[in-house]
Amino acid sequence: MKLSMCEKVDDTLRELKSGALSPELQVHIESCPECRDALLIQRFMQAAAAEGDDEVPAPTAGAIWWRAEIARKRRIAERSVAAIRAVQKIALAVAVLIVLLAATFWGRAIAHDFALPASWLLASLAVVVVSVIGLVFAWAIDRR
Repeated sequence: MKLSMCEKVDDTLRELKSGALSPELQVHIESCPECRDALLIQRFMQAAAAEGDDEVPAPTAGAIWWRAEIARKRRIAERSVAAIRAVQKIALAVAVLIVLLAATFWGRAIAHDFALPASWLLASLAVVVVSVIGLVFAWAIDRR
């Protein structure tokens, strides 16, 4: 089971243990809440180990509640973004269908008006279809 959502959490912890964070990772940590939380926890654990205390003080109830609220708000935001992405994909599918239908009907009229061979119509339709499919696949890739 993967607990963190960011793939760079392990890199963050590994570099922190080695002593220094790369500039690239520092920029990432500023924008990534999971890596920032992991960094804070790791620094807290290192500070507790440096003090020589065998007991690590438990966080206060307020701190635990605050973290839980942040996690809950993140989950709500992710669900709302997922719904928006689904609607965008449906809208794109409808737009693609409209373009394909328009290309089919107007392509026939253009081919007829200019006395172009049917192979030209099929080739142009194939180019439109392949282009649209390529755009859909490029857009559908989840960019986390």
